[in-house]
Amino acid sequence: MGQVCEAGACVQAEGCLGPECPCASDADCAAGLLCDTASGDCRLPDCAADFDCTLGQACEAGRCLTNVAADRDRDGVPDTEDLCPDLQNADQQDNDADGLGDACDLDDDNDAQRW
Repeated sequence: MGQVCEAGACVQAEGCLGPECPCASDADCAAGLLCDTASGDCRLPDCAADFDCTLGQACEAGRCLTNVAADRDRDGVPDTEDLCPDLQNADQQDNDADGLGDACDLDDDNDAQRW
């Protein structure tokens, strides 16, 4: 919280005032823009409908978000693309390129030895 000048006097401001201030919600942005609360920047929407998003995502309020109904391990990777759909492995590492993620692959280097 800082001070602003009002009628020639400095007064305590309740928050940031003016166009240089970061947004806190979509209401702080111009019509047609959304607030990215992580950065405080107003931006154009990512999508208008689900088909504007990648597979496994849904368009919600102009943002492409992981469809958690299709991501049972909740790692942000939809089951249709997840190399370990029942175990969180957001990095999707697959050392032996066998289509099974290292996090759930008992033989992740194909040496015929488990772990």
